[in-house]
Amino acid sequence: MAVAAVQLGTPAHRPRLAARRAAARHPRAVLRAALLAVLVLGVVIVALLARPTPSIARQVAEPPPVVVVVGQGETVWDVVAPHVPAGSDRRAYVAEVVALNGIDAAAIPPGTALRLP
Repeated sequence: MAVAAVQLGTPAHRPRLAARRAAARHPRAVLRAALLAVLVLGVVIVALLARPTPSIARQVAEPPPVVVVVGQGETVWDVVAPHVPAGSDRRAYVAEVVALNGIDAAAIPPGTALRLP
């Protein structure tokens, strides 16, 4: 029985060299994958932190909208006048109510509900 001698550089030796080279490159591939995973995780965290979230203080501090109903013989001025904020111009506030509700102040029927700003 004859034993074949394997010399470096022969075709029989090349698969082992390729396996060694692949093993030597493997830690770099693992490192690249780990760095990529950290980068993706960082981007996701930054995206989650950067998105606007509703403030609990704003939700609690906002009062419910005030709605008043126009009675028989009342004008917008009559209905809105008691609700004008202190220090505000009454004419400007009435104009704001008219614009907010999209109504004609001269022809407003009784029973109309008006939202106040």
